Amino acid sequence: MSDETKALIDTQYDALRQEITTQLTQIHGLELAALGAVGGIWTWLFANAEVNRLAWFVPVVLVVLGAAKVSALFLSVRIVGRYIAAREASLFTQAGRWETYRQRKSARLVVFGVIFWALLFVATLTVALWQNIIASDIEPSASALTLKCVPNTTVAGNGITLSCSPIDTGAAYDAGMP
Repeated sequence: MSDETKALIDTQYDALRQEITTQLTQIHGLELAALGAVGGIWTWLFANAEVNRLAWFVPVVLVVLGAAKVSALFLSVRIVGRYIAAREASLFTQAGRWETYRQRKSARLVVFGVIFWALLFVATLTVALWQNIIASDIEPSASALTLKCVPNTTVAGNGITLSCSPIDTGAAYDAGMP
């Protein structure tokens, strides 16, 4: 093999390894960005209760889009890694093949990535559904609260105290929510 061919192979190998490193950095950045975006959106939504309930699905959409981008990056890393492994097989003995070794160990990275995105998806979908279905059924009404007095009792709660005497028996009181 000529020196020119070796130099070309070295340059190509360095460029491909740099591409893999860049893509893995992007994957990590997307994971952090997704967590930050979901947390920020949830914080804003919890602080602004009057927003459209469909806004709770924005984090779900972001997670799906982030997972799709990460899947594309993982696929690209895998393609480049296989190419490098094939080139290494023709140039080195088994002991000198980094990419072949790395491919066996990188399955854990993929599994942890899948678990991360799956858990984030389940969490965002659960919160969105909770806010749209379950929470809407249990939210307190902003209308007045009507209490019925039972003789010789005192009712206290939410800053309201009502005392009923025998004269008040059966009377209804309108206690507006504070």
